[in-house]
This record gives sequence, C-alpha cells and structure tokens, in this order.
Amino acid sequence: MGPRSQQKADGVFIMPIDKEPVNNDILLLITRPSLQATALVHQLKSALAISVKIQNIQKPIESLEAERKLALVDLSDFDKKRTQHWQSELRRLRGRVKVLLFNVPEDYGFHQVELWSDISAVFYLSVDEHTLIEGIRNVLKGGCFFPHDLTSYLINQSGNYRYHDDTSGLTQGKRTYLISSGLAHRMLK
Repeated sequence: MGPRSQQKADGVFIMPIDKEPVNNDILLLITRPSLQATALVHQLKSALAISVKIQNIQKPIESLEAERKLALVDLSDFDKKRTQHWQSELRRLRGRVKVLLFNVPEDYGFHQVELWSDISAVFYLSVDEHTLIEGIRNVLKGGCFFPHDLTSYLINQSGNYRYHDDTSGLTQGKRTYLISSGLAHRMLK
C-alpha cells in the first residue's frame, strides 16, 4: 500500500507508508535558547516518542548518533545570513536529516522554502500546537506536512524538475508522489 494524502484546514499531510518511531530518533529544535524554547521541548517530548534537544543557532551542530534526525528550524530569530548558514549546515547532512521549518512568516517566499534541503514540513506562525505535533508525528512516520498554497506551488514546480534536476528541496520520490497522488488535480482546481 503506497502513501496517501489527507487535507487538513492548515495544510496537506502526505501520509506515510507507516514507519514506526525508532528509540534513538532525535528531533533538534534549532533556535535561540530561551524559556519558551525549553517549554516547547518539554511539550514535544511528552507528545512524541522521540528525544528532543535544543540546538543553539549560534553554535555549530553537534554530532549526534541517531537512526533518524529531524531538524525543527525555528525561523523566528533568523536573518538572511543565519538562514544561509543553517541551510549550508543542514545541506552537509543531506539524506541523514529531515528539515521541518517552524514559525515561518506568512510572507516567506516559496522559492525560499525550496532552498532548504530535505524539506519535509513547513509550519507558519499561525499554526496551532496540535497541528505542529501531528505534522511532526507524520514526518516521523515517513510523511510530510505542507500548507495548501505551498503544496500547490511545489506540484507546479515539480514539472520543472522532472529530469533529475536536484535544485528543489523535495526528493524525486516526493515530487513523483505529489503528482501521481492526484493532489495536483485537487489542489489546482
């Protein structure tokens, strides 16, 4: 049975083939350390079966031994220079980390999202805690979460990248799935 999609009010979950969480999975919250970040870590730990750690945005990424790594990148304190730095850091881990953008400003351009490698989820500032946790849970199971408008954009762009062009943050499999799942037809009507 292959992946399926499910539309929610805040976005589109691209449903996984059902992978079980692995005990040594880790979610790095890439942010500026604060009481708010610590509270979010505790919420995520209690809601998800995963180890959660804060990665200070001003320090190099730590070497972590984990089966699967998720990077929840909090864009609230990111400027252009810091964004480029972290895009480069995470690009070095290509294929070994799934990138989830969090606190994404509503005016953050779709082309800016595409610059992040291994992108698996985008959560705008307006997303509620339940949707954030369900989106992360879906990524842990091998799926994705993208807002409707971004999904539509990525589907349109995927036609431009069909011939092994690797400039998009989506893997070839995700691009193929978005088109073959019928999401393109439903989202663009």
